[in-house]
Amino acid sequence: MTPEFKTDAKPSRGRPRGRSQQSRDTEQKLFRIALDQFKTRGFKEATLRDIAKEAGVSVGLLYRYFPNKQAILLRLYEDLTLTFVSKTQSLPQETWQVRFGVAMGTCLKVLGAERPLMVALLPTLVSHGEQGVLADSTRSSRQRVQAVFRAVVCASRLPPQGETAAQLGDILYLVHLSVILFWCLDRSPNQEATEGLLKVLDSLLPAVGLAMKLPGARKRIHRVHHLLRAAQLN
Repeated sequence: MTPEFKTDAKPSRGRPRGRSQQSRDTEQKLFRIALDQFKTRGFKEATLRDIAKEAGVSVGLLYRYFPNKQAILLRLYEDLTLTFVSKTQSLPQETWQVRFGVAMGTCLKVLGAERPLMVALLPTLVSHGEQGVLADSTRSSRQRVQAVFRAVVCASRLPPQGETAAQLGDILYLVHLSVILFWCLDRSPNQEATEGLLKVLDSLLPAVGLAMKLPGARKRIHRVHHLLRAAQLN
């Protein structure tokens, strides 16, 4: 039987340990005020000076926690990944196709409350800099989400055998990133086009499961997984 992949139930945030509670409280206060400023004034219009003034602190103190607005968005991304992982700890004991649909629905529900800021995060999402979503500094957040999609397959009912299960999970992680990008760019009312896309995926995935039983299917999964690793998208 394929071993179940455990998601990180108690993930660390990757920030320095040993900080005082007062420091953590200050960071959380600045973070919440920053998000409120982004929502009321808009991400482009709100400035760090505005945030510091609203919080009643110096700009220098704000810089210690968040050197720029992108750092605030990355903190939001980190928090959203933690929420997503928490909400997907008990996926139904179903096929991987069904579990993927549940995981994607949960993902978009978690992101939905922060959609305007997720749209603002897009340039950071594709950035290769140290403050990009794909940077080394955010690797732990990506790996937590990737572990969810590995568990979607590996802990499913009748998963693929051997390493194919984990590799398929990694590919589904890439599919989930593509859906998020589509959702961020979707201008249809209430993102109805994204809903339609998910329904199309739901109808296609059973056929993918059948195709995986054909000769050579596992080699193709392995090849796609190799390309995913080569592109450093995990």
